[in-house]
Amino acid sequence: GKSNYQIIQQADIIFFNGGDQSRHSRCWLTDNGTPNDLMKIIISKAVDNKIVLVGTSAGTMIMPDIIFG
Repeated sequence: GKSNYQIIQQADIIFFNGGDQSRHSRCWLTDNGTPNDLMKIIISKAVDNKIVLVGTSAGTMIMPDIIFG
């Protein structure tokens, strides 16, 4: 809900866990493959160097696709 937006807005670091890359895609992208509203906030903060993005395994592999297309 709305608390997720507040958490992301206040975050200094986002950690993408390992597991299944397709699960990350379903979580952070819309059905047509564009970033959802939460991911748009993360992308904006990443581009402005206001957040650190880290991950492991599938989380690391999906970051470039989600963030940089």
